[in-house]
Amino acid sequence: MQPDPAVSPRANASDAVADASDPITQQTLADAAVKPTSGSRAAPARSRRPARRDGFLAQVLTSVGALLPLPRNTGSLRIRFASGPLRSRMTDADAKASQRLEAPVPPPDQCAAAVSAAESPASAGLPPIDRDAARAQDHASIPAGRIAPVHDGQALADEIAGSDLFDADFYVTRNQGHPIGDMSPALHYILFGAARGIAPSERFDGNLYLELNADVQTSGMNPLIHYLRHGRAEGRPIAKGAAQRPPEPAPKRAKSAPAFDEANKSTFSRRRLYEFAAAERLEADRIRYFAARADRCRVGIFTANVNAYESIKYHEYINPGHDYILYTDQPPLYPHVYTVRPVPLYDQDPTRRVRYIKNHPHLLMADYEVAVWIDSNILIRGDIEPIVQAFKESGEPIGTIPHPLRRSVYEEGEACIKRSKDDAEVIRAQMLRYRQEGFDCDTLVESCMILYRIGHPQLMPAMANWWKEIDGGSRRDQLSFNIALARAQASFHPVMQRPVSARNHPALAFFHHDCDGTPISAFRATGWEPIPARRDDLECRIGAQAERSADIVICVHNAPDWVRRCLASVAATRNAERHRIILIDDGSGAETADLLQSFAAETDNVLLVRHDTALGYTRAANVGLKLSEAEFVVLLNSDTVVTTHWIEKLMDVAFSKPHIGLVGPLSNAASNQSLPDHRSTPGQTAVNDLPPGMEPDDMNAWCEAHARADGCVHAPLVHGFCLGVTRALIDRIGVFDEENFKLGYGEEDDYCFRAVDAGFALAIATHTFVYHAKTQSYGADRRKALSKAGNTRLRELHSSVRVDRATRNLAEDPELVRLRTLCAALHRAGPHGELAVTEPTDAPGVTAPPAMPDGMPDG
Repeated sequence: MQPDPAVSPRANASDAVADASDPITQQTLADAAVKPTSGSRAAPARSRRPARRDGFLAQVLTSVGALLPLPRNTGSLRIRFASGPLRSRMTDADAKASQRLEAPVPPPDQCAAAVSAAESPASAGLPPIDRDAARAQDHASIPAGRIAPVHDGQALADEIAGSDLFDADFYVTRNQGHPIGDMSPALHYILFGAARGIAPSERFDGNLYLELNADVQTSGMNPLIHYLRHGRAEGRPIAKGAAQRPPEPAPKRAKSAPAFDEANKSTFSRRRLYEFAAAERLEADRIRYFAARADRCRVGIFTANVNAYESIKYHEYINPGHDYILYTDQPPLYPHVYTVRPVPLYDQDPTRRVRYIKNHPHLLMADYEVAVWIDSNILIRGDIEPIVQAFKESGEPIGTIPHPLRRSVYEEGEACIKRSKDDAEVIRAQMLRYRQEGFDCDTLVESCMILYRIGHPQLMPAMANWWKEIDGGSRRDQLSFNIALARAQASFHPVMQRPVSARNHPALAFFHHDCDGTPISAFRATGWEPIPARRDDLECRIGAQAERSADIVICVHNAPDWVRRCLASVAATRNAERHRIILIDDGSGAETADLLQSFAAETDNVLLVRHDTALGYTRAANVGLKLSEAEFVVLLNSDTVVTTHWIEKLMDVAFSKPHIGLVGPLSNAASNQSLPDHRSTPGQTAVNDLPPGMEPDDMNAWCEAHARADGCVHAPLVHGFCLGVTRALIDRIGVFDEENFKLGYGEEDDYCFRAVDAGFALAIATHTFVYHAKTQSYGADRRKALSKAGNTRLRELHSSVRVDRATRNLAEDPELVRLRTLCAALHRAGPHGELAVTEPTDAPGVTAPPAMPDGMPDG
């Protein structure tokens, strides 16, 4: 491997240090200081591992950041520094006033030094510089051809500091005649030691390495840097008499970035690194942003980072008229200007978790006039307000970027297959389906930046179509964007015109995944901490639902003992003026029919409908749905026991965000909503005992105490035993499908998929518990036959891939898993911590019925 010319120096290090202390240099920097305006570009600074910067010389270099070319120098000098944790890098003076110093705009063929400095002169707050002492540190002559690569000194120091061939203690002892003060040994070696021939460790002698490798000596490259980067892999000797070793297998290198050209001038990679704003600059921007931020921003810029896939991109042009929202499963230690929110929907595929956020601005960004999606590998470094204003004036529901390289979705499909972006068979099947539909377009987009007009009538249908394609097909969202808009009869506004794209727009920086770190990019290893709602906050939210109307539809077919318990619990927990009970007697026997008639006659606000011949659950439920006119309808099985404030808490979640269509509670027997065990047994879904000594209301209180504060988990499916439905959803998609699911078994899952396809979200109210006895209206053989038929039809309508993914994702949702784990411990110990007498089982059975509510006759 030939020495890398990028690290070959051409200046004298001792002169450089002396120049930093020169009064002319200090005055030049002070004169260049400018006061930044709101939203101006932050001064760039290199992000690497932290280095020691507490000595006076290191402080000088840190404060100056770069040395501007002086008349008596032949070249300019730039030294980059690591960005350590913010709290260790900010002084009191920095926190009070951290102002930006921007270098003059350089000619295109030059690389000017950008400076980050305080508003006061560069030397403010530092001890005076003893110029003679600085020169004395370098009293030995340093050959010009052997000087260390000072143009990137700190980055190279960081590189060697972590190697096995640099021993800081050894190096310091070898520098007795050249005291290094408080400068880090690694940086001193890069700037001075290598040029003097001082060995960095007992195991590596730079002079000997140069003697054995003449090409490295000729190049002037730092010997240790060369060996670490190239020599070790090439088997080069580092000791006299050592045999030339066979070259080690070359490490896998990142793909080369496209050649620097006009089409990629804003694109950065490992081969073309970006100079990120320093941490001090980010903190100063944050303080100014919140001081100037509008009371209510109409533009929200949102992004998502899942599984720490990218380092956090801290935008360097901050507009006080914009909000900045970050969705993540691992909150960053330093949020900058971001409002940090948890990822709303779990999916085994992290990419689809991000896609859900990207595809649901109408749900997640409903408070804004315009929502701007930015992929997590894009950084805003200039003013994008002209883009936003042009989009507003267009009147379109969506604005995005025409793809700079391809125009056809079929070209994109082939490119994705070639680059292994997703399963090739899935992509081919999707492209074949589009061709069979006769779809084609020459307006392929690059969806890394999308603007949404919230509230536009075509936005929600377009997003629903888009998510349906991603949920059931390829996760490559650019493949389905155009057809989703076409099906919604919508169009998009091109926010840029070819050849301009995110790759070369001056206001953006486009990064290859994940090509470089940022000044502060550490995540909390523990992720989100579940903080339960305060009791007074929950009571306030419950009170907010007091005036909302609701209908409770209960379909009944015999089982009078459980019907009696169910009705008693509903009557005891509802607001009779606001919550109507609609009873559908679907061909019950005389005992049950008499019970229902008696209850309806003696109870306020009850409507009873009788079918002399049973129609089956699907048709019976539809009768109740069609009779309801309330804002919220609950389809409740007749073998349930509801708990305190159950209906208000379901509404709390259902109306917490726009466009939540379906919501259900936790239970002891509700498939993946079950506590503690959600696993099915042969012929039966999960049925759990209540914990020893606990009643349904006790479990309800337990859920309130242990659920996250919002009490909401977004879900792909909701169990039908207690299914809350909003009026908006009924008005949009109607009622259950009686043609495909006449007798039940699959109709509720079908309704869930239809709701999602219409752009609605589904949710589990984790702060709510409803007991379910799981009695059976059909015998075992009949039930198995109906279940098999319903499952087959469900998969025909919505695909096996989608059905299986929805079931699996709900089973593995982290919040539900956490609550199941906590509840399992509750089963092993009583409600007050005492050990339970019963042994836990893998398949808990049905316990004795819970205690009857007060005032209800027993039988």
